[in-house]
Amino acid sequence: MKPYLLIIGSLLAVAPVAAHDCRGYGHRHNGRHDCADCGLVGQYAQQRSAPTETLKGTVSEIHRAPTAAGVIEAWLRTPGSTILVRLGPADFLRQNGLTLNEGDSIAVKGYRAASSEDDVLIATEVEVGGRTLLLRSGRGRPLW
Repeated sequence: MKPYLLIIGSLLAVAPVAAHDCRGYGHRHNGRHDCADCGLVGQYAQQRSAPTETLKGTVSEIHRAPTAAGVIEAWLRTPGSTILVRLGPADFLRQNGLTLNEGDSIAVKGYRAASSEDDVLIATEVEVGGRTLLLRSGRGRPLW
């Protein structure tokens, strides 16, 4: 085999990871984008053109998603419903001084992504106790 074909083939093999905004964390490329760290996991589909919304409510449950980065998710109870909010990796939240507890009142800005089970709000920023932490850029790119 000619050396230049080997190099081109190698570059094509890594191109899908390099093409994503999420820096290659937790990817499986099987015809869809699966990335635990940017909110695109399995059945979740990023809606970059989806409008952002702000929800205020009370955290009813917190858990760590089964991802390599340990993404924190919280169930947010609002006056009209309860929605799953995907925040970011536990280490990123901790390093930025964000502590979240069940019963906390929070405001979350983000965009919705549909899943087969529930709607998920992919948080771009979260406000807890008067402190706001940016989690993702306006395009949905993680800030960690």
